Amino acid sequence: MELWRWTLAPGERYDALPDGSDFSEMIWVLSGELTLETEVPRTIRAGNFMVFSSAQAYAYVNLGAEPPHFVRNVIS
Repeated sequence: MELWRWTLAPGERYDALPDGSDFSEMIWVLSGELTLETEVPRTIRAGNFMVFSSAQAYAYVNLGAEPPHFVRNVIS
């Protein structure tokens, strides 16, 4: 398991390559809101979390004017 604490500036994005088939991620947004771009994009707001398979291309995107602060757990 890996644990990361992240912040993205307004307009910033992080494009990820797919992990192995047994990998998942949990994103917990502490403040602001974060867009998770997968086949179906989702916006995660402060206080909410999402778990998804990271065995796909995905991106974290800040579409807002404020930086989101979030925790990223990578689990295999």
